[in-house]
Amino acid sequence: MDVDDYREYFEDPSVREAYVDVMSRVANVSSKMIDVRMSTNRLGSIVVQYMLTIPYIDESPSIPLQSIENKLSTIQMSTFNEMLDEAMDRVAGGRFEQKVVSVTVVDDIPVNMAMQQSVHITTLVMALAMWWHDL
Repeated sequence: MDVDDYREYFEDPSVREAYVDVMSRVANVSSKMIDVRMSTNRLGSIVVQYMLTIPYIDESPSIPLQSIENKLSTIQMSTFNEMLDEAMDRVAGGRFEQKVVSVTVVDDIPVNMAMQQSVHITTLVMALAMWWHDL
């Protein structure tokens, strides 16, 4: 896979839209609460990091955190892959195929002390294998 293939995947707004759409449905949160970052590792896989930022209201999360964590920890990779394929076909026209091969939930994220009372950040890290399709 050529570095330009990764760049096109990373920079395609429809790819980001597909990832945000799937996570929004999985975690049942607004897409405005989701940030997606992509990089590659030395093995040639794509690493996708989701950051879910949950605002607090009166020192309580606006969405029960345990509910989100349960949804993230119980989603089957095969289900997530099916949802991602469907979203990618819909928004990116089937140009890309990818497969989630591992998932790690990181919940111990340092947060600025001024922000600590107002947000909770959960990061979900996914390693993916990707195939490229020229149209």
